Amino acid sequence: MSLTKPPCGAGSASTASTFSDLWGVLIFIIGLVSGAIGVITKLAEVIAFLTQIWTVLGIAAPALYWLGAIATFVTVLIVITVFWYKNCFEKPRGLDTCSAGVIEEAFPSFDDWHEWMFPFAASHPRIDVVVKCNYWNLVDQGGATVVCNDDPERSPILSAFFDSAEVCAAGGGALVGAAIGGIGGIVAGVAIGAAIGCSASGPFYLLCLLVVLLIVAIVVAVAALIGAFIGGMIGKAAAGDDDPVGDAGLTVGDYVTTPGNLIIMGDLDNARAYWFVTDGGHTVHGRSTGSAPFSHLDPDANLTVDAC
Repeated sequence: MSLTKPPCGAGSASTASTFSDLWGVLIFIIGLVSGAIGVITKLAEVIAFLTQIWTVLGIAAPALYWLGAIATFVTVLIVITVFWYKNCFEKPRGLDTCSAGVIEEAFPSFDDWHEWMFPFAASHPRIDVVVKCNYWNLVDQGGATVVCNDDPERSPILSAFFDSAEVCAAGGGALVGAAIGGIGGIVAGVAIGAAIGCSASGPFYLLCLLVVLLIVAIVVAVAALIGAFIGGMIGKAAAGDDDPVGDAGLTVGDYVTTPGNLIIMGDLDNARAYWFVTDGGHTVHGRSTGSAPFSHLDPDANLTVDAC
C-alpha cells in the first residue's frame, strides 16, 4: 500500500527484447516453417509446371519475377506471424497482483477501421483505470512509466487487457487466408509481369525490370492482404464475440477490480498494464456518479471495499 503519488512521466524501465523473447519468436516461426515445408515443395512443383506451360504458350517469365513474388509472399506471412505471436502466444511474466479503481477509458477490440482491414493487428480489449491510492505502489514499480490522468490531481492510471479468443482466431484466420490468397497472387503477379514484358535494352531494361517487379510485388501483397482480411473475418466469426468491454460490458465510469498479470509494456511507453486480466476474475462494483476525467479521490471515497 502506498499513499505517496508517484511522479508522472517516463521511468527507467526498459522492455528491449530479451534472448528468451527472440528465441520464443524463432521457435514459433520454425514450427510454422517446418509444417509448411511440404506446402512450399508442392508450390515449387506447381510453379515449375506452370512455367513450362507458359513457356509453351509463349509467355515465359524471368526467374526474377518468381523470386520477387515469392519474397513478397514470405514477407507478408512473416509480418502476420509476428503480429499473431506477439498478440496471442507470447506470455511475458509479471506481477501476479490486483488493483481497483474507476474506468477512465474503454477500448473494445475491432473498434477502429484498421483492425477490420488488418484483423491480424487487432488489439485485445482494454480499459484504463484511475486506481485508488492504495495501489499507487504498483504503478511505478520496476521503474515503469507513470501515466497520469487530466484531472486536477493528475491521478495515476493502470491499463488492463482482456485475453480475447476472438482476436486470436482472427489472427490465425488471417495467416491462413494470406497464405491462400498469396499463392494466387504469386501466379497472377508473375502472369501480369510476363504479359507486360520488357523489350528495352541497356539501363532502360533494368528500369523496366524494376517497375515490373514492383507491380508483381504489389499484386502479391494485395492478394495476400485480401486473403488475410477474408480469413481473419472467418476466424473472428467462428470464435464469437467474447469482448467484455463496450456497450454490453465494462464502460467508462464503472468501478472495477482487476486481478491478473501486471507487466511493463513497451507498446504503452513502458507503463504498467495487466497482460492479461485473470479470465472471468474482474469484479464490477457499480458506477460513479461523476464524469471523466476522473480523480483518484472518486474511487478512494466511493469504492472503499474492493475485491483485491
